[in-house]
Amino acid sequence: MSSAGNATQSFGGSILYNSVYDVNAPPPPPPPLSVAINGPTTVDAGVRNEYFSVPSGGVGPYITQWSGLASGTGPHITFSTTQPGGLYADVTDATGVHTSIGIYIDVNCGGGLC
Repeated sequence: MSSAGNATQSFGGSILYNSVYDVNAPPPPPPPLSVAINGPTTVDAGVRNEYFSVPSGGVGPYITQWSGLASGTGPHITFSTTQPGGLYADVTDATGVHTSIGIYIDVNCGGGLC
């Protein structure tokens, strides 16, 4: 039941609460930008492997710049190596916020490729 001045309405035992929203309030900020790299951290020498940058938070779309053992631009990169080392993903979101991450990739030297 509803009465004048009452802020709630009752329907068959359920109570609905009136809510007030400020349509002029700015939206909340996005969560902080972070990134992970998905891909193997130990590889066989000379075998091509694929790595993906996985950004979260911030504001999409994202741009990923790769460096270290391989270089390029885009959400994933494929390469082979015979030497261990670092692979780095530098990610920038649509508002210009930047973050980066790196992983170390070790190499199994089968077949004398190292």
